[in-house]
Amino acid sequence: MTGQDLAAAVQLWGRLDEEQQKIARKGLAGRLRATGLYATLEWLRKHDADRIYREIMDALGIERPADGSPLPSTLTNRQMFLAERRALVLMEALHIYSRSQGGA
Repeated sequence: MTGQDLAAAVQLWGRLDEEQQKIARKGLAGRLRATGLYATLEWLRKHDADRIYREIMDALGIERPADGSPLPSTLTNRQMFLAERRALVLMEALHIYSRSQGGA
């Protein structure tokens, strides 16, 4: 994790409202490690955390699919691998920052 990753997490945190911050505090990094990027994004969308979903997609530089699926089907295996790695680093940085803001 670099300073740039932490800066991206701070920016992401600042764009979330209090309710979305609660969701982010509750172990997005662990969920991502356990279920993968696709399942985590799908979970966010199903649990009214669309703001976090959109912010993560923007941070990853992935265009949101119009067909309602969590990720575009056009991603190559390499792109998916890199997106998962980047998302995990971002979620870990977000977790660290949220704890510094009084999050459990």
